[in-house]
Amino acid sequence: MLFRVHKFLIFHYNGIQFLQKAGTLVALKLQTEKQVFESHLNEWRVSNLGSFVLIKGQDVIGFFPSLDGAFNEGLKKFGIEDFLIEQILPPQSVNVSFYGRAI
Repeated sequence: MLFRVHKFLIFHYNGIQFLQKAGTLVALKLQTEKQVFESHLNEWRVSNLGSFVLIKGQDVIGFFPSLDGAFNEGLKKFGIEDFLIEQILPPQSVNVSFYGRAI
């Protein structure tokens, strides 16, 4: 029995998980959620600055005052499925992305 071993690297950049294999780069998850976040960010900075937004697919699930609140709601609603949590920060700030999967 022969097995072919493929070397690959999985990493995160800007809230998107990428797979690098054989010199190619493929975004794996949360592209849609990241696009939703980016498209609404300026309006959310006015109405929800400092809050954490929970996004699944194209749906904005809600805004939460804490990361814990957003993460717990994501786990409750989606379990082991991927979802995106981003904090709404002023321009020139560093945004840290989180995605959740219960194991």
